[in-house]
Amino acid sequence: MKKINLTEIGDGYYRGEIKIPWNAEEGTWYLSVESINTENGFAGGSSSYISVKPAPLEIEILKPASNSIKYAEKVEFEVKVTYLSGEPVTDAVVRASLSDEEINFTNSGNGTYTAVYSPDRNTNYMLLSITAVDRYNNSGYLSRVFYLSYRSSIPLDIKMIAIILMAMGALGAVFYRTKRTMFAKHLEDVKRELDEIRRLQREAVIKYYREGTISRKTYDMLMQEYAKAYGELMDRYGELLAKMERNKFKWRKLKRKFKTPS
Repeated sequence: MKKINLTEIGDGYYRGEIKIPWNAEEGTWYLSVESINTENGFAGGSSSYISVKPAPLEIEILKPASNSIKYAEKVEFEVKVTYLSGEPVTDAVVRASLSDEEINFTNSGNGTYTAVYSPDRNTNYMLLSITAVDRYNNSGYLSRVFYLSYRSSIPLDIKMIAIILMAMGALGAVFYRTKRTMFAKHLEDVKRELDEIRRLQREAVIKYYREGTISRKTYDMLMQEYAKAYGELMDRYGELLAKMERNKFKWRKLKRKFKTPS
C-alpha cells in the first residue's frame, strides 16, 4: 500500500498526485483519504476507486514520408512508438502484416523501429497493419495504405485521346452530372465498408494482445481475411476515383469546346 501526503491549496482543498506505472496491475484500485488532526488524531476520511486499464501505445510512421512511393526493390519502413505522455517505448515488439505476409521490426533505439520489405512487382498498393506491444502488455495499432507508382513504358497518344474524347463529348455532357452523383454515393458506400474493416482489425488486436480471448491461429486468420477484403475494397475505391477523374477531365474539355454553362 502506497501513501502520499496531500498539499493544501486553500479553502479546505487538498491536492496530491500519484503516477500509475506502465506495469500497473489491471483492475479496480481503491483510494482512501483520511485527515489527521494534530491534536486529537483521526478526524475523518472518505474512499473511492479508479479503473486501471492498459495504456494505448502511439505509433507514428516516419518512413516512408508519403503514402505515394516510387517502386523500388526494397522499401524501408521506420516507425516511432511512444506512450501517451510522449515517452518512447524502448522495449516493444513491433510487427506488421502486408497482405498474407508478416514482417518484424528491429529496435533501432529511442523508441524507433525499422524494417525492410520487398514488394511484388505487380502490386499497386500495400496495406500496412502495424501492432506494437510492450513488455507490460500495453498495445497499439495503426494501419496505412501506401501506393506504388511505376514509370509507364507505353507512351500516350494525345491526339488519339483527344479524338476519342471529342467523339464521346456530347454523350458525356448529358450524363456527367448524374454519373458524378452515382460515383459519390458508391465512394461513400465503399468508405463505410473500409471503416468497418479497420474497426474489426482493431477489435482483433485488442482480443488477442490485450484480452487474450482468441488464439494466435484465429488472430492470423482474421487479419488475413480482413487484409484481403480491405485490398479488394481499395481496388474498387481506386477504380471509382479513376473513373471520376476521367469524367471530370471530359467535362472540362467539353465546356471549353462547346462553352456549356456550369
